[in-house]
Amino acid sequence: SNSSAASDVYKRQISALAISRMCVTDLADVCRMNQTTVSHQLRSLKSMGIVESERQGKIVFYRLADNKINDILLCGVEFVGYAAAAN
Repeated sequence: SNSSAASDVYKRQISALAISRMCVTDLADVCRMNQTTVSHQLRSLKSMGIVESERQGKIVFYRLADNKINDILLCGVEFVGYAAAAN
């Protein structure tokens, strides 16, 4: 489904931002997506309070707004790994 695909995109971006802050260009490369799509998704994540932006010169860097988001993400990854191992 389309919402599932969008959810995967958000997860990839959040996972990447959990590692370090990134600009749109870097994030697009890491997620293998075009910059327009990444930029649009980042605006959504920012409006939800999930990411924050910080301008340095002409470049805008994005990072997770709260470390708890990273913790929750890691718990989800561990749970998926645990569930897969259990089957």
